[in-house]
Amino acid sequence: MKKDCSTSVTGRHGFTLIELLVVIAIIAILAAILFPVFAQAREKARQTVCLSNVKQIGLATMMYIQDYDETMFPPQSSDGNPNHQIVWDGTYDYTNYPHWTFNPSTGLLGPYTKSGPIQDCPSAAAVPVGTPPVAIAYGLNMRLYYTATFQFLGPPTLAAFDQPSDTILIADAAGIYGSGSNVQVYRNQFLNWPSMRSPDTQGRHMGFANIAWMDGHAKAMKVTLPTAAIYGTPPSAFEQYNIGDITRNGITGNANEDDYYFELAKPVN
Repeated sequence: MKKDCSTSVTGRHGFTLIELLVVIAIIAILAAILFPVFAQAREKARQTVCLSNVKQIGLATMMYIQDYDETMFPPQSSDGNPNHQIVWDGTYDYTNYPHWTFNPSTGLLGPYTKSGPIQDCPSAAAVPVGTPPVAIAYGLNMRLYYTATFQFLGPPTLAAFDQPSDTILIADAAGIYGSGSNVQVYRNQFLNWPSMRSPDTQGRHMGFANIAWMDGHAKAMKVTLPTAAIYGTPPSAFEQYNIGDITRNGITGNANEDDYYFELAKPVN
């Protein structure tokens, strides 16, 4: 007897159009659910790198203070060259102004940080670095050196701090100006205190800003966003770029409360 070796295909069929559409819809739903999760995970990783950066800058500051009789570095210094301006994060060379240059490895903290890249935040990529490119993402608390009426106090000593663990050294920073379609953000290496009404702390980590404190520790805090226009810049622009202030009570309007984390001498409650 001859054996039939042919194969039956009567039980096989392709996907119908409805089945394909269902599969595509399921994939789209899963993507919509998972993509934000992946984006948040990436931002958490960037936030961790940034927190490490500010922690290292804080520790470098502590080493500087110990080497200089418990005194902070000045807001700017000079090496004798009138075209040079040395600040905490690097040296500006105005010799060929307006084609000036910036060296992030030769700032006042340079001997202690040994690394220019830690002065940038991986989440600050959307903030223009300007010309020449100055990739500094953090601002120094200028209230350490000035009174509320802008009188220069000089570099403070550790003894001047009531509560170093509650006093900001540096924080995620970016400036903003303009209105309508002309709003612009920029790198800002100096941090204003809230009652100045010139917000420049950037909550670039999902609304939080990483901060190095005067006792050397680092932690993030929620940024308080303006609720009214400031110098023509509407609240919506500050919200869009997460630029605001660090305040103790999460609102603004009381100078003692607003400036609490910036002040050397804390207000008496």
